[in-house]
Amino acid sequence: GNPIIKTYAFLSLSVVFRDVIPSYRIRMITEKEMEIKVSKEVEALRNFEKNLIASYQVYLKALEKAVSDENSAACKEVALNATKCMCGLLKAHPHFNFHSNLAAFVVEKMDHKEKDFANEAYECVVEIFRNDIQGEISLELVKGIAKYAKDRRYKVNEEVLKCFHFLPLKVKENEIKKAKKVAKSIKKKHKAKAIEAEILNNEVENNAATLNKCHADALQEVILAYFRILKTFRHPHLLSVSLEGLAKFSHLINLDTVSDLLAVLRELLDENKLTLKASFN
Repeated sequence: GNPIIKTYAFLSLSVVFRDVIPSYRIRMITEKEMEIKVSKEVEALRNFEKNLIASYQVYLKALEKAVSDENSAACKEVALNATKCMCGLLKAHPHFNFHSNLAAFVVEKMDHKEKDFANEAYECVVEIFRNDIQGEISLELVKGIAKYAKDRRYKVNEEVLKCFHFLPLKVKENEIKKAKKVAKSIKKKHKAKAIEAEILNNEVENNAATLNKCHADALQEVILAYFRILKTFRHPHLLSVSLEGLAKFSHLINLDTVSDLLAVLRELLDENKLTLKASFN
């Protein structure tokens, strides 16, 4: 088809889907549930969700097909815009259906040979890391990036591992305390809503626990990836990125890991493997 028309179609549909996609993940209805009689409103919602999922899946497959075709300049332009659409959808709805497919796509595109594609994916990941308040999609991306780099023996673009620098690996205690104060306020002002306040308080605690776990797991993946580069692979363009990342997260690393790290650094210095830029880190 005409590349210009295809591009406009992709971009227009991207805007539509970003607007109509709900904030929750749609669960497919089982056969037993289908047999149960429900109200017209529930039936209408089910039909809407079913049609939305089907249409969204078709759209994502069309985007993937467009991205895989870069044989000409015109096709490359369509592929780049399709990449922008997929990145935009993941940023707008990181927990919706097929988010894992989009995450895997973005991770791979960060290592694209063309800078335009790689930068689009890199900026997408960085933005998600910065804005993710639950930690789950960030952890999924971190695990995907770590596996992708390991499978390729760390022969990847610098940006693939540099994006880790933007992970806010800490719990914002002030936000948790603020939310708990809101729950306490509800309980105090409206005694009849004591249960609502308790639910809100529990939700805050659960969210904090989930965020803590996600951050801890992400930190482990990041440190392991950086450590492997310093210890075994030592690709010059990644040494500086790894040392910079370790410096950023050093206050979160336990003493045993610090000791191992210092031993590796001494080895690198003795072998004169560090570049000038890496040495400053």
